[in-house]
Amino acid sequence: MSLVPAVNASDIKMTLDKDHFKAHLTGLVEQSAGPVSFSASAAAHQPRFIVAYSGGLDSHVLLHLVHSSGLSCLAVYIDHGLQALSKSWSAHCAANCQLLAVEFQSVSVNARAAAGESPEASARTARYRALAELMRPGDILLTAQHLQDQAETLLLQMLRTAGPDGLAAMPQTKLFAQGWHLRPLLGVARTELEAYARHHQLQWIEDPSNTDQRYDRNFFRQSVFPLLQQRWPAINQTLSNVSLLQAEASELMNDLAALDAPSMISGDTLAISALIRLSPARQRNSIRYWLKQLELDVPTAKRLHEILGPMLTAADDKSPLVSWAETEVRRFQGDLYAMPRLSEHAASQHLTWSGRQVINLESLRQQVLLQSAETGLSTDILHKSLTIRFRQGGEKIKPAGRAHTMDLKKLMQQAAIPPWLRDRIPLLYLDDELIAVADYWQADGYQNKPGQAGLQFISLAD
Repeated sequence: MSLVPAVNASDIKMTLDKDHFKAHLTGLVEQSAGPVSFSASAAAHQPRFIVAYSGGLDSHVLLHLVHSSGLSCLAVYIDHGLQALSKSWSAHCAANCQLLAVEFQSVSVNARAAAGESPEASARTARYRALAELMRPGDILLTAQHLQDQAETLLLQMLRTAGPDGLAAMPQTKLFAQGWHLRPLLGVARTELEAYARHHQLQWIEDPSNTDQRYDRNFFRQSVFPLLQQRWPAINQTLSNVSLLQAEASELMNDLAALDAPSMISGDTLAISALIRLSPARQRNSIRYWLKQLELDVPTAKRLHEILGPMLTAADDKSPLVSWAETEVRRFQGDLYAMPRLSEHAASQHLTWSGRQVINLESLRQQVLLQSAETGLSTDILHKSLTIRFRQGGEKIKPAGRAHTMDLKKLMQQAAIPPWLRDRIPLLYLDDELIAVADYWQADGYQNKPGQAGLQFISLAD
């Protein structure tokens, strides 16, 4: 483990101190979560701070500032499992927290990049997912991004052809999980963080991967920014100011999209007929807004072109798909549908079931149960052989109240069930007879008798 040794550096100019930090943090908290008191007498009303603590310079300074300001917190080390030294780094963080009497927790995640995914993006996604799972209502996550991080993010987003939302880079405050995410050091130069660390004789970890220029951010940090700073010494602050201007532009675009949304957006669907009445720029703006509201990945310019080109002009009997990252947009009839990437699912599986307990459909991230109801299936089925299956083609059922047996395919078409969901709907069989299709249809002859309790076949998101 590589530690930067503490030095006595009383002659180093230091502008960062606990009093200014506490005042700034208080302002950020009140700007986001509302009025708050950090006094000891109001401890019961203080938010819980969670500090993302890697043991590196930036996060160590942040933790030290929080602790020095008299604020209690939970320090969380995320072990990505990508470095051989990650366990020893966790031990180092635990030791530092013990010295400061700060609560500490280490969380291991799987940060391996999927095919086509950047290692940086994979690690970031895994890290924030783990932090989100620790959040309780009203908690405040603190991370240690600083002024140069903001400048690097802006340039990286420019190279990805990001719009104003992406070029706004990182906000100081944002909603996160059940609480808030604050970046109180975003306006602080890294040189100030280092001066603070040396003044207080802190020891921090230097991750050797930070010098690996195969990663885009490291290339900027090691090779690009030193040259830019020679020519323009204030470039970090300048780029940060640019990101603020882009944040204002993004806010105006969101306001416009919110005005357009009521006529076209309903949850995870967007009406094509309303979308095509807008100008191309407002169409793109509406798509981005819609996906952000659903907390899905914002598309690249190429994917936006595919959505607003071939997808909109496809015939009504087609179901085109555009996918990127973990997001999919599909078309069915006159609507666009947005969703997380569908999981792998084997429609050929048969699951034996007693009907008396909840059954997990792991491939669909769903649970199935038979729930007591006034009307529904007869409880007599609980004493027979039940299985959960999925559509293979050729299934038939005579729905209760219908005069004739019908093809399941035709029933699903009449009910306007999107094609990509049709082989994912759980089917309830008694022996080899289809008696229920999730909570859509029940077979005639299997209903409960008047005066007797019934059973509703229910499928729920896990």
